Amino acid sequence: MEKVEKIRTVCRSCHGGCGVIAHVKNDRVIKVEGDPESPISYGSMCSKGLAITQLAYHPDRILYPMKKIGSDWRRISWEEALDTITEKFNEVIKKYGPEAIIIGQGTGRDYESHFSRFGNLLGTPNMLTAGHMCYLSRVGASLTTCGRHPVCDYANNPKCIIMWGCNPLWTNPDEYKGI
Repeated sequence: MEKVEKIRTVCRSCHGGCGVIAHVKNDRVIKVEGDPESPISYGSMCSKGLAITQLAYHPDRILYPMKKIGSDWRRISWEEALDTITEKFNEVIKKYGPEAIIIGQGTGRDYESHFSRFGNLLGTPNMLTAGHMCYLSRVGASLTTCGRHPVCDYANNPKCIIMWGCNPLWTNPDEYKGI
């Protein structure tokens, strides 16, 4: 029987930093589970974190640059992909100016300085980070639902928290770890 190694790590699917035990067999993660010794998540993981192996090894995951030619997709080299992107950016900048370009970044963690530098090099001030795409939607939903942005003081061990029409432990576990 092949050995399965258990490696302690951290989930990077959101800002939460939940503790994870990755089960690795033949250099491939075959399962993840919450780390019960994690001071952040105490062994729990959300469905997004638990599905990480499906994301990583999905047969339709794109692993190299592709270019649509007619109705078909064709694999191209990284050099061709970067040349194509450069050409398209330069066309837009020449025709409309650099401010016609907006770049967006999801939750890339440690790459925000690289992202900002890329925007600076293009000459565009139009940069969206995870806060624009993720956090602002939370604020908007909260304002619409509650009339303001309520923030529970759950860090100081409240005796009771009442929420109507939401389940933050399921929908927003990275923000409500203290409940």
